[in-house]
Amino acid sequence: MTALTGWLVVLYGLIAALSGIAPAWHYVAEPARAHASVLEFESLVSFGPWLRSVHHFSAHGAIVLLIAHVVAVLAWKCERFEEPWRWVSGVVGLGLVVALAFSGRVLPWDQHAGVSLTVAISLLCPELADPLMDLLGSAGGLSRILWLHLAATIAVAWIASVHVEGHKGLQRLRETPGVSKVGAASVVVLLVVSIAFRAPLGASFRNAWDAGQITSEWYVRWVELIAARSGWLARWGLISLCALALSTPWWARKWGIARARAVWWALLSMVGIMTFLPIR
Repeated sequence: MTALTGWLVVLYGLIAALSGIAPAWHYVAEPARAHASVLEFESLVSFGPWLRSVHHFSAHGAIVLLIAHVVAVLAWKCERFEEPWRWVSGVVGLGLVVALAFSGRVLPWDQHAGVSLTVAISLLCPELADPLMDLLGSAGGLSRILWLHLAATIAVAWIASVHVEGHKGLQRLRETPGVSKVGAASVVVLLVVSIAFRAPLGASFRNAWDAGQITSEWYVRWVELIAARSGWLARWGLISLCALALSTPWWARKWGIARARAVWWALLSMVGIMTFLPIR
């Protein structure tokens, strides 16, 4: 299960990277032109809407599969705790995928991008919310986000190669039963979904802001809800979770795999509980 979900993450990530080349080539990283450049790509480039949909849904699919991979590791393969380099590379890769998702959602500079920025800044550094928003909305702000997106893509590819151990990972993949059929079926599902549904694109950020129509997608609203309901607890909880994740192989050796697994399930349960805390 862990090998299968891991390689499906790599497969979907590869599709997302390849399908993102054309949109990135036509993208203009300026607040006044970013949204219009995405619309132009969809209207003027052959198969533009389909390519953007493939990029969008493969990226989301990679995130869902990555979550499934984490659950599979915690449920069945907790001996990964005893392989520090493998565990740390996986945690770093997870963080880079989050950076990819965040930067990719901001780049179209539509009504969803504004909320994504606001939630991220308010959760990580609320004191600097106004100056950071002004900086990102300036002439070079989106260029920085674009470079972050490209750098995170390259870093994820390198981390993935380290994590799967190159040819050893390919050998394990060949030994996994049914992997070719599952991979082919998942690609077919992705293509069908990309044809049936169009990647969402809201109104331009400025027009939506002026009309009071700033909205966000469900996962951004979930993070926003956690931040609103738990306040400083969410921020320090996130920092503590990152530190604990990176140090897991070392304290797991002392406590044992069973206790380490229990700690991680308790932490994941706490994230769910934060969703239901009263708004401060």
